[in-house]
Amino acid sequence: MNRLTRTSSDPLATAIDLDHAWLAGTSLARSLTRIASARAMMFSSKRQSQLAQQERVIAPAESTQPQPEVYPMLDVGRGLACLWVVFLHINSFYGYPFAVVAPLIDQIVRGGFLGVDFFFVLSGFLITGLLIPELKTGIRWKRFYIRRFFKIVPQYIVLVTFSIFMYCGLISATIQSYDVNASMLPSQCLSRANQVPYFIFMQNYGVIIPPLGHTWSLDVEEHFYLFYPLMLLAVVALVQRSPLKNRITTEATLIIIFVLLLIVFNMIRFIFLKPLAVYDGSGMVYFEETHFRVDAILFGCLLRVARPKLDHWLRRKAWKNLILIVSCALLAVLALGDFDRYSAISYTSAYLAGGGMLITTYDGKLRIAQRLSQIPGLQWIGKRSYAIYLWHYPVIYLFGVGKISVWFCLLAVLGAGVLSNLTIERFALRVRRWVAP
Repeated sequence: MNRLTRTSSDPLATAIDLDHAWLAGTSLARSLTRIASARAMMFSSKRQSQLAQQERVIAPAESTQPQPEVYPMLDVGRGLACLWVVFLHINSFYGYPFAVVAPLIDQIVRGGFLGVDFFFVLSGFLITGLLIPELKTGIRWKRFYIRRFFKIVPQYIVLVTFSIFMYCGLISATIQSYDVNASMLPSQCLSRANQVPYFIFMQNYGVIIPPLGHTWSLDVEEHFYLFYPLMLLAVVALVQRSPLKNRITTEATLIIIFVLLLIVFNMIRFIFLKPLAVYDGSGMVYFEETHFRVDAILFGCLLRVARPKLDHWLRRKAWKNLILIVSCALLAVLALGDFDRYSAISYTSAYLAGGGMLITTYDGKLRIAQRLSQIPGLQWIGKRSYAIYLWHYPVIYLFGVGKISVWFCLLAVLGAGVLSNLTIERFALRVRRWVAP
């Protein structure tokens, strides 16, 4: 008898068959659900395994990228040093107007050349901070040179071109009456022999074009950074091949080398720096030559390499405050006293004072550092200090010749620097991010 016939004749059997069928369908559905869930879990596990494998591959490459150090107090320091130099040149080109208003302020402003030494120390500290993370992974020296080029050269070339054309357009008689120490008249500025050194960063060993008298400091920095990455590469290779590589670190080797170089360059300055007037008739300015000033940058490099040890030694605020007070006192003596710029010990004292102030305040933990960082506009100027420093001298020179108001001149200096920062520098940095990210 078939199922249909049985269903119609036996209601109880039909109910039992329907119940069995419902149970079989429910069991099948549950089985299918479990299979689907198991497959989903297998797929998810496989996907997570693939992602984890990719992360293991990508993570080492990302971890080798050095993270830039951000310390707001470094921008504050740059802002203070930049303003000190700017006020120094405004004061000197305008016949020392601060001496009439406040003699003490005038004396402080006249010590503004010490701001350059602080710039040198700060520069060595910052650049070394960028290169130290690469000591173990390999120094990307090509990337360093490319990024350095786009940061420095575009604005500098525009400045030099503008200043040469500006100076050549001035009248020699006006210059002679305004700048009695002018080493070059506008007519002489047309000579290629006088122009070429400025385009190859060698003017600190040549005759000065007056509106570009401040660019010697860029020469000192660029001469140093031309060889600095190569020196680091050589030190890393030396340590790796040394039989003492398990006993001495690369950082310790660098500290020893920096100390030896500081001794050598101090001896060079002590022996060869000429005790003559700033201008001896040839237009040469001896204290601006690289071998007389590069040790200030070296001292900044030394401070950055030795920073972990120094931070450990200066973990107590009492020691920090003591070093800061001594450094400020030394800087005050140099600024307010009769600073002999041809004395070897004077230059050494200048960057020792700047270094002491830097290493005690860079992290912003001291109260005075926190107060300085709260001064409106100081960090803003510090972040644009390179552009402002570049353009301040030719602007002051031009406005001084025209006898334009001091305060209007100061506004023009800030305006020229900000304009250069917003246009030339930003464009160059965008290109740099594309070329050497």
